[in-house]
Amino acid sequence: MPLWPWLPFVIYITGYNLFDFSFLGVQLSFQYLVSILVGYAASTLVYTDWVIDKLYAMMKQFMVLFLAGCFFTLMLYNVTPFSASTVMTLTVFATLFLCYYFNTKNWLGILGFLCCLFFPVYMVTRTGALAVLFVALGHFANRNFVKKGFVIAVIGFVGVIIFNSTAFQEKNFGKRGGKIEDINLGNKKFNTNGRVYLYSLLTPGLKESPIWGNGPRADLKVLEHNGLGVKEVHNDYLAVRYNYGYVGLGLMLLGFISQALLLLYHRHDIQDKFTFWMYASALTLFLPFFALMYTDNILKYSIFFGNYHFAMFGIVHSRLYWIQRYHQAIQESDWEGEETRVAEYETT
Repeated sequence: MPLWPWLPFVIYITGYNLFDFSFLGVQLSFQYLVSILVGYAASTLVYTDWVIDKLYAMMKQFMVLFLAGCFFTLMLYNVTPFSASTVMTLTVFATLFLCYYFNTKNWLGILGFLCCLFFPVYMVTRTGALAVLFVALGHFANRNFVKKGFVIAVIGFVGVIIFNSTAFQEKNFGKRGGKIEDINLGNKKFNTNGRVYLYSLLTPGLKESPIWGNGPRADLKVLEHNGLGVKEVHNDYLAVRYNYGYVGLGLMLLGFISQALLLLYHRHDIQDKFTFWMYASALTLFLPFFALMYTDNILKYSIFFGNYHFAMFGIVHSRLYWIQRYHQAIQESDWEGEETRVAEYETT
């Protein structure tokens, strides 16, 4: 996996610690970098058909155990393990389930997707439910325009039902209820779970140091200074801006955009089913990722989302690299007969 899309961001946030050093600042830098390292490590491995089969079997087992654990704790404690953080992983699963359905037409994919949607809806995790719906709306494995229109219509209908459900109405607006246009941070009747207040605490610092930020983990100092028990502002865009300024936020977004464009550039080089599944899923996961950044700390919760996302990047780049090497070896070989060349190279 090429590291050049991420080097400016990596150099900036790690170098920042040389001028504003603290233990929590260094910890924050590593939390932001770990997914990139996971992706790079994944790209250094060779994914033969045997390895792919093993990964596929292990992932199925992991997903079954994970969903079973969610159902079990939901029945006992009325919440999933790690609460809303679990929804991030379920979003990854939802993407894989739909990719499976769009490529095999197997309805187990739809069933798995609905299981992933059930948990954020039941727990009234609003952005989590929206993120799962985004997966269906913009999945890159759905390449049929008619089917895209059908999916948009169905998801729109489901979204309206979820929004008008009693649980969502009461959490958003209280017992009086409200409309979609009432979802506004400026609307005092709209429940933001204290996020507007958290954002207001950072406003002075954002105005004082808009370009370079206030230093790694400066947001935590503000929260502690105001006597709050929460440790996060629940908005990654805001947290990165406050800590690292517009420069840090811009470099981070540049890394993600460059990574997405790099995958799109190589889309015509993908020649096998498994690589396409990873490619389509990795691109699709940008949609829920950017949505969850707005109301949560998905950048730091790498074990729930980022590590899976970047591992997909790594797998795709590894497969593309070896496909390129494969064709290069055939072109440079002096063997007679295509079948002999292919058999000889695969054996090697």
